[in-house]
Amino acid sequence: MNTPAATLPLEQYRRLSAFEQTLLRFLSVFYEPANPTLIVACLFKLDLRNNRGNRPTTANIQHYIQKFVQNGLLTEDRICCPELMETLAKMTVTDGGFARYAKIIRSEAPLVGGVGKWSTRCWRAARDLRIGLYLADFDIIEECEKFLVTQCQEFSLEPPVISQVVAGPFDHAWLESYALSYRFYLLGETLAEAQRDLRGIEPVVGYLAEFVTSPELAADELVPFQRLLFQQLVLQGDLA
Repeated sequence: MNTPAATLPLEQYRRLSAFEQTLLRFLSVFYEPANPTLIVACLFKLDLRNNRGNRPTTANIQHYIQKFVQNGLLTEDRICCPELMETLAKMTVTDGGFARYAKIIRSEAPLVGGVGKWSTRCWRAARDLRIGLYLADFDIIEECEKFLVTQCQEFSLEPPVISQVVAGPFDHAWLESYALSYRFYLLGETLAEAQRDLRGIEPVVGYLAEFVTSPELAADELVPFQRLLFQQLVLQGDLA
């Protein structure tokens, strides 16, 4: 019997060696097309070693990238496949590695003052925006949003970064790890982006519909979320 395509990448990930799993989680934070030279520099700073305890070389990393592409774990553009990207990033948040990886990646491949083609800088702006969203760092978020608007009008990601992070796939346990005010921000921005693109995000709306009935929060705490849900249902023409 064939395995459903949507579950296959995660099952393949679970069959990888410990180092290969770590490398893929790192690539989910690296985000931009995998560059073996940059990756080796980052892994050196992180002191991440292969299963034999050796530091990986550029040739080693190139081998792993090719293997991941062949197995469908990376796309032909050497980016984590959509089915894995945010799932692995959230795993990395949970295991405590995300902030460490992000710090080294931003140091070795910076947006500001970095070199590279226009498309590379736009990828890095999108990468840093995503990092800012995961770290709830509004300084990074605002800097990258401004850069993308002013410098990257012709650079587009589908779905947009905020939608990738929050809804691709939706993870209520991850969302609820943040403060209430930041949850409201993430939900509001995700719904606004979906409205601009006329896209459906049913899991987010479903979560919001259940959340506004929560007995654990005071009525005044729920009001902003109720308004957000009402606005979304009006736009969907889905008011009962």
